[in-house]
Amino acid sequence: MIKKHVWVTIFMVIVGGGLQAQLIDFQMNEGTGTSLSGLSQTGSDSAVFGAVRPAITDGAGNLVFSNTLSTAAGLPLSQVYSNSGLYRIEMRFDSWNMSAALTLANVNWLVQQTGDANVLNLTFRRHDSYGGMLFTVFGGTEGGQNTSTPLDATIPLISAGTGIVVRVDVDIEAGLYDFYWKWDTDSDFRTAGIARSLGGLPSINKMVLSSGNVTWGEGQFIAMDYYTVAYIEPSPYFIEYTMNDSAGTAIGDLKNTGNDHSSYADFVDDDAVTDGNGNLRFENVSVDRWVKHTPLTAISNGVVIVEWRVDSWDLSAATASNAVVSVGVAEGPGVIVDCQFAVISNYVSLGSYATGEGSAGNTLVSLTGTTGVVLRTVLDFDSGLYASYWKYDTDADFTQIVLGSMGNVTVFSRFDLYKLKGDSASWGEGQFVNIDYINVTLTNGIGFGPADFYASWAASYGIAGSVGLLDDPDGDCLDNLSEYALGGDPGNNEDIGIAGDVALTTDSGTNYFEYTYRKRSDAAARGLSYYLEKNLDLVSGLWTNLDYEVMGVGIVDTDFETITNRIVIGSDANMFLRLRIKSDF
Repeated sequence: MIKKHVWVTIFMVIVGGGLQAQLIDFQMNEGTGTSLSGLSQTGSDSAVFGAVRPAITDGAGNLVFSNTLSTAAGLPLSQVYSNSGLYRIEMRFDSWNMSAALTLANVNWLVQQTGDANVLNLTFRRHDSYGGMLFTVFGGTEGGQNTSTPLDATIPLISAGTGIVVRVDVDIEAGLYDFYWKWDTDSDFRTAGIARSLGGLPSINKMVLSSGNVTWGEGQFIAMDYYTVAYIEPSPYFIEYTMNDSAGTAIGDLKNTGNDHSSYADFVDDDAVTDGNGNLRFENVSVDRWVKHTPLTAISNGVVIVEWRVDSWDLSAATASNAVVSVGVAEGPGVIVDCQFAVISNYVSLGSYATGEGSAGNTLVSLTGTTGVVLRTVLDFDSGLYASYWKYDTDADFTQIVLGSMGNVTVFSRFDLYKLKGDSASWGEGQFVNIDYINVTLTNGIGFGPADFYASWAASYGIAGSVGLLDDPDGDCLDNLSEYALGGDPGNNEDIGIAGDVALTTDSGTNYFEYTYRKRSDAAARGLSYYLEKNLDLVSGLWTNLDYEVMGVGIVDTDFETITNRIVIGSDANMFLRLRIKSDF
C-alpha cells in the first residue's frame, strides 16, 4: 500500500514499479564560484552544507574539485533514515583530468550514522594499479570493509567528452548495498558489485563530502554534475524480472527489481537473451542446464508464489520431450517443485512436477501461440502442499493444473530457470519461447484452503470419480467426509480410522458417560468441526445439542489427536449419542 499520508509533501515518480521520493537533490546549477554552503537542493530533506570547501561551481552546472588538499564537509540530514526499501544514491561526473595527480587522489562521499563505526564510502580516484581512474564502493568498518569495483572497464585519466553515472542502492533492512555504473552513451547500467554487506550500518543521518588524501597537482580536477538520494518503496515482489533490459542482454545480466538482492549471475548464456521488446527469448537451444538464483536466506515457512508469462512461442518443429522451459523453486540440485512449458507429441504441455512425487498433472495447448499464457505455482511450506495454475491472457480466471505434495522440498534455497536441449537433438531451427516476466511473491497468508486439503487427501488414495464428500467408494458405510475426518482409508473397507471409545465412570457420586473420538489436529484449517448430539428416542429422530465436558486431549501422531468428553447420566430412561462432523467446503 502506498503511504500517501507519509509522503504527501514529497515529489514522487514511479521507477521500476516502485514509488520513489527524492530526499536529496543537488543539481549544481548555481553561478560561477558558489561554495558548498551556497548550494541549494530541492529534495524533501532540508539538509544543506555548512562548510565552504572542498569545491566550487563552474557556472556550467558542475561542482568542481581542483588542486585540492585533504578537506571535508558534512551534510547532516534532518532525520534518521532506516525504512525498508532502497535508498538510491546517484551521481554523475561530467569531466575530469587526473593525469598529473598522484595515485589515490580522490573525491569521496561517505554515508554514515553518527556514532556508528560502519560507513559506506563511495570514492572516485586515480589508481595506478588499474591504469586509470576507478570508482570504488566500500561498506563496513575501517579495515573490515567489503569492496565493489568496476573492473570490467578502465576509466581513463582524462575524460573524453563522455560522462560517467554511478548508482548505489542501499538496503538498510537487509544490511546490503548494490553498485551500478554506466557511461552517458550506455543505455543500461552495468553491475559492478551485487549484494555487498554494509557491515551493520543501522541507519543514515549524515553524509560527508571529502577530497584529497594526496596532492592532486596543478590543473587537476573532477567535475560533478549532480548528486541525488532517493527513497524507493519496497517492491511487491521478492524476485522480479521484467525482461525490459536492452536487446541482447543475457540471463546473467538480467535486472532483478525485486527485494531480493541476487540475480542470474552464474554465466552468460547465448541461448537466451532479451529481444528489446520486453521478452527473454529462448531460441535454437543447444545446451541443457539450470540457471539459478540463490536468495539471500532460505525460506522455510509461509507461502511462495511463482508466476511467469510466456508471450509467444513456436515449437512446431521441436523434438518431443526435448524442448522444455521450466521455472521452479528448489532446496538444492535435483530437489525441486516446478512448472514446465514442454513439447509432448503434437502439443505443448503445461505441467507441474515435484521431486519425490513425480509428474503431477498437465494441460495441453498448441505448438504455436501468440496469445500469452500465464503460469503460476503456489507453494505452501506450512502445509507441505503445492498447486499449479494456468490461463490465457484472454481468460478472466486461472485454471488449476494440479494440487499435490511438495515431497522432499522443505526449504526454498534456490530459484531456478531451466531449459532443456535433450539427449540427441536441439530444439530445431527457428524454434523459440518468449518469456515476458518472472516474479516471486512471499506471503505469510494462507496458501491453501479446506477444499484444497481435502482434494489432496482424496488424490492420495486414488479415488478419482468418487471424490464427493458423501461418496462411499469402499462400501463400508462411512462416507468420504467421515473417513477424511477420522483418518480412514476411503479405498479400503477394513480401514475406517479409529472408532470412538465409550466408558461409564463415577466422579464424586455423579455418574458419567465418556466418549472418546479421533480428530484432526488442524481441523480448523481444514474446515472441519466435530460435535456431539443426543437423542432420547430413536423413533422420533430428534437429535439435539447437549452439554458435555471436554476431559482430555491426547496425541495420536502428527496429524491426529483424541478428544475425551463426558456427559452426566441423568434420570432419562434412554439416551443415544452420536458424533457429528461438519465441513465448511
